[in-house]
Amino acid sequence: MNFYKSDLLQKIADGRFTRWRTGNRNWIGKFPYDILDAAAIAGSPAMPGIIEGGHFTIYEPGFSYRDIEGGLQQWHANTQRLAAQWRSQHGADIVAELPGTWCFLAQPWSDVFWHWMCEALVKISAFESSGYKGGFIVPGGVAFVRRSLDLLQIQPERIYYCDAPYAKIERLIIPHRFRAQLDLKSQIDTVDWLRERLLSDQKMDHDLKIYAARRGRRSIVNEDDLLSLLSKHGFQSVYMEDLDLGEQIALVSRAAAFTGPHGSGFAHTMFMPRRSHVVELFAPSGVNPCMLTTVEHLEQDYSMIVGTTSLASGTTHDAPILANIELVSLTLKRAEELDRFHRQCAQS
Repeated sequence: MNFYKSDLLQKIADGRFTRWRTGNRNWIGKFPYDILDAAAIAGSPAMPGIIEGGHFTIYEPGFSYRDIEGGLQQWHANTQRLAAQWRSQHGADIVAELPGTWCFLAQPWSDVFWHWMCEALVKISAFESSGYKGGFIVPGGVAFVRRSLDLLQIQPERIYYCDAPYAKIERLIIPHRFRAQLDLKSQIDTVDWLRERLLSDQKMDHDLKIYAARRGRRSIVNEDDLLSLLSKHGFQSVYMEDLDLGEQIALVSRAAAFTGPHGSGFAHTMFMPRRSHVVELFAPSGVNPCMLTTVEHLEQDYSMIVGTTSLASGTTHDAPILANIELVSLTLKRAEELDRFHRQCAQS
């Protein structure tokens, strides 16, 4: 891998880039992708494209979500900060050159835990299970990204962490737009592939029940009351981010139940045992159940409980949640009855 200096990112930061909307379709298994020869990526998180006469053209099909305008605004703001940072430290951007074939997985939001676990790892699963031997371009500076690739035993030489502002790639594979909430059903075998490689013990511990606590956004306003109730039902409070990713997966792989305020942590439920229980708490301004496909696939008992949010605390997607304690109590009692029924059936 070679490096040299350029002022391309500064040009992008100044708004000098265009968009390319047409694609070419190829397939790995059931996963469509495009190929760009003599390609480039810019920013971190990055966008793919090509360079022509010192001008960057974004390859728009490489963006994962419908809100491409919002995504481009976020990406452009990131490139402005990154260009200023590198220029102050090095006088210019540092450009990496990557020979061979690389799969692009470092687009905006790929550095968010849920999007990485439920979308990027699914793409890696589809490519790896089909015999792909090339490299992966992934977000740089993100601990759970690095650890997940280590757990999957992807060789270091096949990974490029996108923390330099710009890279030129001999051949770039760009998976098509993939939104787990809508598209995972058609790729559900990739979840089984991940579970086979990441889970060492899938035997349920009926006494292990997890409350995934949150710091900051979407906190539970009446958490003391909620924890008092949960403790009566055998739940333990865990800040999942305080554990190594391998420890997180090992913990949830034995859990009989998992609850907490809605957030990226619910990606863990795809590693829970079959017929386990999932209780997700929402604010009325942010009801967005993201794991229904894997819940159905794993025959999990899922409950969605919408609390209330005071006007003083706001009505945004990330607003604090006032949990409905009575409804949580009824839900946990029903889950315990269902659990007893399943165990009786298994013994008969």
